[in-house]
Amino acid sequence: MIRTSVILLFVISEAVLLNGCGVTQPVRTIPEGTTQLTGSFGGAVIPFAGIAIPVPYLTTGALYGYSNDLTVFGSAHLTAILFKNAGLDLGASYRAVKEQSLIPEVTLTGKGYFFWDAVRGSTKRLYPSMTVTASYSASERSLLYFGAEGLYQQSNSELFIAPFVGYSFAVHTSMIMLLETKWLAANKDTRHGIFEGAGSIGGRGNIGIYCGVQWEAFQ
Repeated sequence: MIRTSVILLFVISEAVLLNGCGVTQPVRTIPEGTTQLTGSFGGAVIPFAGIAIPVPYLTTGALYGYSNDLTVFGSAHLTAILFKNAGLDLGASYRAVKEQSLIPEVTLTGKGYFFWDAVRGSTKRLYPSMTVTASYSASERSLLYFGAEGLYQQSNSELFIAPFVGYSFAVHTSMIMLLETKWLAANKDTRHGIFEGAGSIGGRGNIGIYCGVQWEAFQ
């Protein structure tokens, strides 16, 4: 049992370092002056105990509408605490194009992932990323969206590309849920090593599965 737990923690750690850490949030900017609490669960598909499961990676944070076209946000990475790491991300999203007929709404997001070994006080890591998200209104309170995230790993000068597609829908008057899948590290050969055969497409990258929530807490 102990050996199984250690293996799971190691696999989670490797998956987190290789790939993005959560569902795409926000898909669209939120109204000026509003605050939404966020949560994300899931990650890369990994082999564990003879089956393939998504990494149980959990984040929680908040969005704030600085203006109707600009949303700022931040999240804490709760699963990183299992590895005695502090994990945070901070960023901003800008509405570059508003949805109009066949033209989707386009949101540009810049974000920085920061991890720090809180026990040894070393091994600080910063991963900058850029995301382009296009979305269409499927109904009054639901969106079909797609796009790609590029995450840069400074330690070895590598860029990881992750195309994604998702669907968001209302589950309450003040809450929406997001379901999303990503092709993580789609530009990297993953035919060998710990991720071999787990969820790659043509020997490249790995599939990630995510579930997220956004709750309008204050206005």
